[in-house]
Amino acid sequence: MAFQARLNSPLAPVILFIALSIAAADYSPRYACDTNKNPSLKNYVFCNTSLDIKTRVSDLLKQMTLQEKAGSIVSVADSIPRLGIPSYGWWSEALHGVSDTGPATWFNASVIPGATSFPQVILTAASFNESLFNTIGKVVSTEARAMYNMGVAGLTFWSPNVNIFRDPRWGRGQETPGEDPILTSKFGVAYVKGLQEREDHDKERLKVGACCKHYTAYDLDNWNNVNRFRFDAFVTKQDMEDSYNPPFKSCVLEGNVASVMCSYNQVNGKPTCADRELLEDVVRGEWKLNGYISSDCDSLRVMFEVQRWAKTPEQVAADALNAGLDLNCGDWLRKFTTLAVKKGLVKQPVVDRAVTNSFTTLMRLGFFDGHPSNQLYGYLGKKDVCTRAHQDLAREAARQGTVLLKNSFRSLPLRKTSIKSLAVIGPNANATRAMIGNYAGVPCKYTSPLNGLSRYVKTTYEQGCDVMCESTARFQHVKDAVGRADAVPMTNMKMRPDPTKGQPGQTYRFYIGRPVFPFGFGLSYSSYHYKLIKAPNLISIPSNQTHTHYSSTCNTIDAADSVCANLHFDLDIMVTNAGKMSGSHTVLLFSSPPMIYNAPKKELVDFKKVWLAPMKHSVVRFSVDICKRLRVVDEDGNHKVAMGQYVLEVGDIKHYISLKG
Repeated sequence: MAFQARLNSPLAPVILFIALSIAAADYSPRYACDTNKNPSLKNYVFCNTSLDIKTRVSDLLKQMTLQEKAGSIVSVADSIPRLGIPSYGWWSEALHGVSDTGPATWFNASVIPGATSFPQVILTAASFNESLFNTIGKVVSTEARAMYNMGVAGLTFWSPNVNIFRDPRWGRGQETPGEDPILTSKFGVAYVKGLQEREDHDKERLKVGACCKHYTAYDLDNWNNVNRFRFDAFVTKQDMEDSYNPPFKSCVLEGNVASVMCSYNQVNGKPTCADRELLEDVVRGEWKLNGYISSDCDSLRVMFEVQRWAKTPEQVAADALNAGLDLNCGDWLRKFTTLAVKKGLVKQPVVDRAVTNSFTTLMRLGFFDGHPSNQLYGYLGKKDVCTRAHQDLAREAARQGTVLLKNSFRSLPLRKTSIKSLAVIGPNANATRAMIGNYAGVPCKYTSPLNGLSRYVKTTYEQGCDVMCESTARFQHVKDAVGRADAVPMTNMKMRPDPTKGQPGQTYRFYIGRPVFPFGFGLSYSSYHYKLIKAPNLISIPSNQTHTHYSSTCNTIDAADSVCANLHFDLDIMVTNAGKMSGSHTVLLFSSPPMIYNAPKKELVDFKKVWLAPMKHSVVRFSVDICKRLRVVDEDGNHKVAMGQYVLEVGDIKHYISLKG
């Protein structure tokens, strides 16, 4: 839902009104229940901060008309002056730092000129450092709160993007933590907690509201005349459960995320934002979302005008609300909700549910608690944005996430004492704006590769060539070459190999070809050795015969069975730095399950980060929840634990462990 990318699309005029309507000249924070200006607001229960949030929201709904409710569940919510509620912009972004992509947040030279810009998510995730993910989230939320106090940001940030990077041809994969469900899930949970959790540990309240997007099976923007608005992703129950949905499930169950955003595309014939099974049954019912479900921007308009989902606009509004949607990025629900209720297409209690979920989030953020200066984060301001500590953290994130793929003749690392001059060549060596990627704001400052290297040694720079593609003359030759090649269609959403259709399997978990680099590959300036210290060879699982399934090849137990409650084992690995340089090192634990249900041939189970001085060692412990980390998914999407032999891998160590019923 990149704002810049859509300015040239047919939907741009609709999106632009958001930016125009949210601008505020006085740069003061927006908040409800300003009893200083309007003492009569003290008479409203919803402004009484001593009461619980449920009571306050319930009272607020009683005061509102149907049209006021409809005008409150859109991305630029209407003001309700008689109730002391200003307009609120829901759409802010914070993918890797506070961004001005969302029109509810902007930068101003005299107020907040810029914010700390962290590396793109794909790089940060490559650090395999959960504490880093969380710390970045905390810094971003601190700067976001400071900007809100200064009147240039909202409180709800539609980040992170936890879609699986299934196909390297997807142009937005850099926004995500990558191809692995475990890494993506752990990143999402840690980052969401960093954004949302408060220093006073009040679980009812939020520092800022995060949003995990885009739910679900969304990883195609435009391929072979199929775009994200028209794409219908046909996804098996098996792939949905073990590949596409795990990060969203983790966001809700473990991260307690405040929002989930449904995507533009259809899944198995239904728009995700009108699919009751996906929204009401799974996100809110099965996962128990404590928050609101938002549409991607103009999704409802896309459903009507592009996907031809319903014959009337009010039917689209009704279908989305009935499916479980609470908030519409755009203005569709403002325009058509009242008519949908009058026609009997949706009942008013459904609208009330949407308003309740949305306003409960704002209550949790303190939006209805009066001036922010009187709240926990009221002290934050300009001084807390772009601090030296924040910029140092961004630099450290870049260091930890950068992966060394090649080091011919051991030419790296460069040593300042042995190098007198450098030649830096290439059009991006002096790049600035291009480096910060998409969903970025205005950084505190730019440091190009040329700038950075020039600080240490005398540097000569030559651009060499121009990266601008100013002619399409040879594009047809490229298209012809592609047409003659065997590339798999991006519209094929199957993760598992299908030789009959030329599908070699997608992501390292299922790909049967030879990769350029294996998942988790990275060189070091040092040398690390592993030694297995402790691990079981056999684990006996008490069988519950009413829930155990036997097949002709293998028997399994239901991963939700009661016998799974405390099934875990510890695996201890001694890691030794046998080199001459200190450094951090990632220890990756993989599993290859028994051959059943066409399970992944290999998948990540867990990871740890250690720092070791030369010739020092440390013992890393993996505590493996068997039913969570060693489970497989059958063809019907059911989670199972297979009896039989698993192969656990840590580096060059392979350990065989058998599960027996």
